[in-house]
Amino acid sequence: MAVFFLACTAQSAKEKAAPALKISEKTRVAIPKSGLGKEYLLSTSLIPQAGAATSRGMEGRVVMFELYEDGVDLYETTKGKVVTEDLPARRLLTTFPIIDDEGGDIVIDFNAGMRRLSYSSWYNRQEGFDARSFERSAELPQARVFETELEDGILTIRQAVQARSRTMDPDLETRYEIRYFLSPYVESDFEPREMHAEETRYARFFAGSSRLELESGRVSKYLSRFDVSEPVVFYYSANTPENMREAVEEGILYWNKALGEKVVEAKMAPEGVTAPHPTMNVVQWVPWDTAGVAYADALIDPLTGETQHGQAYMTSVFEFGGEVRARRLLRTLRAMIDEKSEEKEKEDEESEHVHSSAFGHSVACQFDPIDFALELSDGLEELLADPDLSEEIVERISQDYVRDVTAHEVGHVLGLRHNFAASLSADVTPKELDQFMADYVGGEDLSDYLDKTVSTSVMEYSVFNASVFTGWYIKNGQDALEHDAAAIRWGYFDDKSVVEEKQLFGSEEETLIYADVTRHDYGSGPLEASYDDLSSAIRGLPNSVLERFIAGRAPMNPKDRKSLEAVKLDVSEYAKRISEPVKDMLKWFNKETRSVRVEQDYAFVGDLNQEERWEAHWESLEEQLKELGGIDQLLFAHLPVSIGVKSKKELETVEIAPKVDGKELKKTLKELLDSEAYSTFVGLDGETYTWTEEEKEVILERSGKLFDKLEEEVLLQTLKLYEKAPRDLGLAATGNLSDEDSVAKLEKRVVALAKAVILKRDKESRIQGKVGKAYVEVPDFGYGYETRMAAAKALNDKTGSFSAWSKEAKQSIHAELKKAIEESLNISLFKDFKDNLLSRSLREWYLQEQNLLKLLPPAPKNGK
Repeated sequence: MAVFFLACTAQSAKEKAAPALKISEKTRVAIPKSGLGKEYLLSTSLIPQAGAATSRGMEGRVVMFELYEDGVDLYETTKGKVVTEDLPARRLLTTFPIIDDEGGDIVIDFNAGMRRLSYSSWYNRQEGFDARSFERSAELPQARVFETELEDGILTIRQAVQARSRTMDPDLETRYEIRYFLSPYVESDFEPREMHAEETRYARFFAGSSRLELESGRVSKYLSRFDVSEPVVFYYSANTPENMREAVEEGILYWNKALGEKVVEAKMAPEGVTAPHPTMNVVQWVPWDTAGVAYADALIDPLTGETQHGQAYMTSVFEFGGEVRARRLLRTLRAMIDEKSEEKEKEDEESEHVHSSAFGHSVACQFDPIDFALELSDGLEELLADPDLSEEIVERISQDYVRDVTAHEVGHVLGLRHNFAASLSADVTPKELDQFMADYVGGEDLSDYLDKTVSTSVMEYSVFNASVFTGWYIKNGQDALEHDAAAIRWGYFDDKSVVEEKQLFGSEEETLIYADVTRHDYGSGPLEASYDDLSSAIRGLPNSVLERFIAGRAPMNPKDRKSLEAVKLDVSEYAKRISEPVKDMLKWFNKETRSVRVEQDYAFVGDLNQEERWEAHWESLEEQLKELGGIDQLLFAHLPVSIGVKSKKELETVEIAPKVDGKELKKTLKELLDSEAYSTFVGLDGETYTWTEEEKEVILERSGKLFDKLEEEVLLQTLKLYEKAPRDLGLAATGNLSDEDSVAKLEKRVVALAKAVILKRDKESRIQGKVGKAYVEVPDFGYGYETRMAAAKALNDKTGSFSAWSKEAKQSIHAELKKAIEESLNISLFKDFKDNLLSRSLREWYLQEQNLLKLLPPAPKNGK
């Protein structure tokens, strides 16, 4: 009886709905007069006409047409926009000129009426109600409706436009296609769902615009979800490469495992069907080898959150189905990173803001192209260095990668947000993950890995090896990943297991709050992840340098070829790869740094339990340090300086980060240059090249200079980190200043490092000049002035565990440095020494040393 009643209700709603709009004379819109005053659903996609013509969904609107003497007005419903229906309200969107009103239809000039672009996003992350979020618009100085199509009652209107912001770079007129979808609005039995604030700590869906409830004014938002009473069909585009179709299908159908029932279907779209489509959910393959992105969006019912249809865009960068193509892709990505890095230095922020924010390019998922290129190129570099690699294995790995990314993007269309905390629950160590890849390439049995996990969700931005693992697991495993299953069932079926189990979760908002909610990291803890990055950066340095030379020697177009002498080798950039992971590790000594893993179990987070949370963060830090070999191993063993560091030969979970040693780096690069993988190589143009002996000499000479300079640059950047790295967590957590805890050990090493850098002398480098009439030669210091100043600033009072943490150390260094300066210049022989007694070269040296001494206050002369 209930089913019959619901069926009758749905049928009655359809009968009361407006009639479908019609097409008149190819590009005109005809409104049946019986449709006036009735509701239609207006969905909009914005499609850039530069780069790849891929869509961005805009906010849907429920609208009505009303006839007046001089035109037809388009009004938006006030539902959810006002707090009472007792006061009349009308939300005018535009007015259409009438072309013909004879007969049963009114023909309007749709193009003339739609000369504003309402660019509010299809989803909304902000809290509260703000009418401005859905009332902003841009001008369309030129527009042309060039095609209309009617399918299943949905009228598709395609309009080519120039769009201009009135406030940001008004001279910029960006070309777009605006694709409108207009259909009768039918009230269905779909039940909207809100997200409970407490529950969103553990899972989150996309949601439409904030709504005002009648009378109370309460603000609410509805989850973006499909109606799963019928199958949700995803069509993958017909241009998807044949060798990737099965992987795409498996990525789509993965969600049936998560939902626990057959809800999702995968089919190939008819030839010529592309996204966005009026009725189909499309996984669109985009031939774009250097895109560095995949993304998705959806068009939803603004009154209920029901998803009408969505689209995911898979660019061909994810498909490297062969060793030659993989090597070519690697070179292309490295070249792209170089190019984008140079562009960033000259970046015009104004134009970027107009393009990215003025017209609301909001998509469910879009990788940062440089972050993605770095991650994928690092993964490919390591993979292609394996001598056992075969064409077949490369293709299978590529399929795994595509399978994982497809599942990720389809997850967005189904409504799921990112989960950047998913890798924190990994039970595969970085070492084991490397072994998995080695076993994979070697053709070993991988069944023992089926009960392991590198992430609890495909909605993570994973490192390359973890993404391959997940793609392999999707194909071979029986179950969905833990958080995927729990989160999707929470959103669609109100299953509370994800909340009850307090599963780890963090999306874009949490990346601004928690330091362990990050993209493209891997490790069960943040220190492990950062140390793995440090280790990989140093071990992969020679490979990376060689890739630069290959990109210059064999670019995609021979016109872009560079001489090897002109290839850019930026010492600062390479040093940053090493110092950045150290920066990430140092964050955890700061009491302001928060961890989602630590705080997940707290029902309330605030001032009332601040001390308790500090204690928990401190315990977590100490535990991680113990597992990873301690302060010496993580922060100092890799530095090119001798300060009595105690390091380990091996760690259980991660590869040791080798010392930054110029001689060893040169040796490794020379071995690589003579290896099979690099002596003959595939360029960006797909051709095979072999280095000449002369070219090898140039590479060795230039890279040798780079590695020589790298040692000091790493020290410089590291010392600058310590100047601005607070270390107050221990005191906040325990209330005491211990002489033996990790902060005390860290600060002892900082003192030793600063002392070694400031006082080291270079006996081979001498400064010649005069003191008065006497000729002298002064042994210079071993490190540059900037590096030594950074060392002195690292001992400042503000960032230590307490203000006097380095007081005695600075006094001691001051005394030693002053003595060295005075002995070098024989100052004791002068009754009244002044710096004007020094020749120019010595005077500059002396004044620099005085600047250093000022940063290192001496001990009081009276001993107080």
